Amino acid sequence: MNSVKSKNITLSKVKHSKCVWTNGARSYNDNEKLFSYVKKSDNLFFSEIDVDDDLTTIAYCDYYGSFGIGPNFGSGRSATIESCLVKGIGRTPLSGVTESVYNSSGIYPLYEGITEVISYIILNKILPVGCIEHTALIYIGRSPFYSTSSNENVISDGYQDLALLVRHPVIRVGHFVRARNAAPQEGVEYSIYDDLERLKENIGGLNQCHSFHDVFTLFSENCANQFSFSRVNRIGHGALNHSNIAIDGKWLDLSNSTAVPDNHNGHAGYGDVPFLDEVGIVEELLKEWVYNFGKFTFQKISIDYYLDLYRSRYKEYFIKHCLEYFGLSFSDGCHLDPNVELFCAKYNVFIMNPTKVIIGVPREQYDIGKQRKYLRFIFGMALSEGNPIYKLYLDEFNSNYINKLEYRSFCMLSSIRSLKSVYLRPMLYIGNIYLYARSIVGCHDNLQRIIDETSEVGDWFLSKNIVFKNVSTELIFDGYNFKLLYNDEEVVFEDAKSLIRYMEKNSSVDFKFIGKDFKVNVIDVLSELVFIFK
Repeated sequence: MNSVKSKNITLSKVKHSKCVWTNGARSYNDNEKLFSYVKKSDNLFFSEIDVDDDLTTIAYCDYYGSFGIGPNFGSGRSATIESCLVKGIGRTPLSGVTESVYNSSGIYPLYEGITEVISYIILNKILPVGCIEHTALIYIGRSPFYSTSSNENVISDGYQDLALLVRHPVIRVGHFVRARNAAPQEGVEYSIYDDLERLKENIGGLNQCHSFHDVFTLFSENCANQFSFSRVNRIGHGALNHSNIAIDGKWLDLSNSTAVPDNHNGHAGYGDVPFLDEVGIVEELLKEWVYNFGKFTFQKISIDYYLDLYRSRYKEYFIKHCLEYFGLSFSDGCHLDPNVELFCAKYNVFIMNPTKVIIGVPREQYDIGKQRKYLRFIFGMALSEGNPIYKLYLDEFNSNYINKLEYRSFCMLSSIRSLKSVYLRPMLYIGNIYLYARSIVGCHDNLQRIIDETSEVGDWFLSKNIVFKNVSTELIFDGYNFKLLYNDEEVVFEDAKSLIRYMEKNSSVDFKFIGKDFKVNVIDVLSELVFIFK
């Protein structure tokens, strides 16, 4: 399926734009040449953006629906240009009536773009299904007006840098559901009949190009994988709805996507789906999509079949990701082992019983006492013979490590994976990424390097042997020794205690990431290793 119902709009070329980040798919010049277009008209936020009205292009805003897009009935600030989806072009005709200055402006502040690109390049490596590809971020000028959030209804004096975000085109689940709260702006005609006609056209196009069974199966399978992983590893989409997920299960619109503090359920705002509800919301998205497809193609399709597929595959994937979280591996058929099933079921119960709820984006380390006790219990049992958890670790050791490590060293290596996820989780808090984006927003000439430097965390965060890594420092445990590499030096430590003492005395070792110093967090990981394996 190559296209969905869209509305043509004319955009004008921005005279002075600068590509500040690209994933390498196109050159800086090509990105600036192809995508630097906006709908200026009477937009106050674009009043000082210099455009060439004689150099225009036709862009395409696609219609879609969802419960999470308010009065809009499609892309409110995005359009397809040269087969790519460009965000921040200005207010489109598909943007509904709203009292929010920010939501009606159609702008995309550069700091928001930096936040979303960093979130993308990390999560796209960590998540098993990944995210819709981001290809470029383009600075287009400064706005004389400033609005900080979607809840800010006052335009304050000041300036903010504006940007365009270039992404791959995407077919959203929202293309196949109603825009029930559509409230067209003055001069734009869009009724319930238009919405139903759009739905009929999109579903007809999908039905002609693909086997509906293959499409729904892929979505169910990939979402089972993605959301079981995100549940185990406490990573929330943050704004999950029909419009922010593709029909292959990939995530998009990542401005709220974040790691979620242990022992907490959280959501970015009162209107957003809480982290622990996201797994269930997938079922609601699937049900409406399958129902609409059957209705408009006059086919009787079993919704229960795809729900059962999603639930059964979710259970299998949850076991896989749970075992990996605790440093174990998943093998064919192991999800049928009652011991494995019980081990993972107990952790699911633990996840699903938070004692606190947070509203907004997380930034600081929260109380992790409950999670600390749980991990101490798990790895304490792994070191004590004659219990089911010990058997799990012993079986893994005998299968993969018996000729490589001692059993105790194997357990220490396995524990690093989960300890790191707990103590270094603030590295993935969107609140910290947001603050970092604010601090570097003026560094236009260096944004490519600065943003790319954050990508490495996606390579090592889920590993067993790398405790920490940034552009200048790497801390590794190889099963025998700890190796600290910094300033072109390598210092080897036989145990975590001596490493901690060295780190506490030596201030020249850099443990910074996204502008924050994580030295204390790394020491916390090492201190837990000392406590558990004393």
